[in-house]
Amino acid sequence: MKRPLIAAFLSCCASLVLMSSTTQSTSGMLSSSSAAYDGTALVLSGQVVLDHGLGKMRAEQATLEKQDGTGKEFPFSSIHLKNGVELDLPEQSRLRCAYATLDFTILQGKLTSSQNTTVSYIDVLKRKNGQAIPLHFSSQEADLFFNRLERPGQRSDFLIKTVHASGDVAVDYGSLFLLKAGKAIYQKSSQEGPLVQGTIQAFPTDAFSICRIEHQTDIVDAEAIDIDLAHTAIVLKKAQGVLTSAPLPRMQQAEVRFRCDQVLWDYPKSSLHLQGHVRIDESMLGRLATDGELTVVQSKAGVSSMRSIGNTQLEFQELEDSPMHKLICHGKMTINHEKMQAVFESTPVNGEIALDQQLYYEEGKIAVYADRGIIDYAAEGKKLHPSSISLKGHIRLRSYDASRPPRYGVADWINYSPTTRTFILGAHPGKKVLFLDEKENLRISAQEIHLTQEGNGDAETVKGVGNVQFAFTADEEVLLKSLFGVTN
Repeated sequence: MKRPLIAAFLSCCASLVLMSSTTQSTSGMLSSSSAAYDGTALVLSGQVVLDHGLGKMRAEQATLEKQDGTGKEFPFSSIHLKNGVELDLPEQSRLRCAYATLDFTILQGKLTSSQNTTVSYIDVLKRKNGQAIPLHFSSQEADLFFNRLERPGQRSDFLIKTVHASGDVAVDYGSLFLLKAGKAIYQKSSQEGPLVQGTIQAFPTDAFSICRIEHQTDIVDAEAIDIDLAHTAIVLKKAQGVLTSAPLPRMQQAEVRFRCDQVLWDYPKSSLHLQGHVRIDESMLGRLATDGELTVVQSKAGVSSMRSIGNTQLEFQELEDSPMHKLICHGKMTINHEKMQAVFESTPVNGEIALDQQLYYEEGKIAVYADRGIIDYAAEGKKLHPSSISLKGHIRLRSYDASRPPRYGVADWINYSPTTRTFILGAHPGKKVLFLDEKENLRISAQEIHLTQEGNGDAETVKGVGNVQFAFTADEEVLLKSLFGVTN
């Protein structure tokens, strides 16, 4: 169907208006089904197409307003687009919305949605390896901020430098993550080019809501989220979340629930650095807490290891009615899901480990101090359970049953079997294990001493193995006194 003569004439006039009278040849072209121009505003309707320095614009209706002093190359300083708004931007980027107001005097724009629609903004970013990753913003509203690039003899180009999205914001960055928030600020790099640059800041709608980031089955909530797109580094403040953990194939998939003051998620290295008041609850291993930093390393199967530095406490329980195990480490802790092993190490100072910096292990009514320790796990059906606990270096054992006098032990190493609830205290060749039970007035020194707990730990059997003696030497008495304050 042909356009009315007046509309064609006005459209032609509008196209002529867009022709620069200076050095450039064409500043922009437009077309529509109908047009009306009163000298200050051009009103277009029906399949509006506008080629502009910002990009190619399409809509069902458009109003272009002219202001004095805006320059000769494009006499319309403000563009209002309505219904089915589409903007094709440089580098395959694009915008979709219901309504758009673009003000090229103040270099700002406003995008809004209608019922059952959203504002959609897509950037296609490239990494150094050439991989193209789409960055998709979806929201109810968005504010745009432009940069103006002037080139001699050519029309001005306008580049989006910042996007402020608000209202049910969702940011999808390829297969890397999905971000949900009340508000998000996308700050593009000031450098030209398509390589991945810029940052995203996300905030909740109000004090009663949160931001969320999702990666496969991992979900983390936070009060605020900052993303460095160049390095795919994500910082989450006041965070709590759930990570998938699968120690072995065909085993029951476990969950690692955590909360902390801050998380640095280094996606390229598949690691999360948890900082400040870290609390972790893992369905297979137990509860873990540290005031230092804890690093979670992930693999395709989920969490593969956890490492901490600083005061770390691990609590676990084999069965609901079994005694609670507690382990406190002041140095380094590593839990390796693939090896099914946890390693704890005290930090030496000048080659020595202070007594108050030793590893502390507690089970039932017995506590053990050591320089380092290892917990081995075994698969039972679809679950894990501790199969053995080995502690080494300057072993000190004591009971803490308030109803009876304490028992003390000194050894070089100790192995504990949770299944049999048996402690085996051992000594290096040429040395002895010492054990003292004040209630029974029992003193034993031997190469090994086996302690087996019965019931809830109120009773136990004691067995000496290898060169057993039932008295201490003077030096052994001095050693017990220095370690525990024991007197004859």
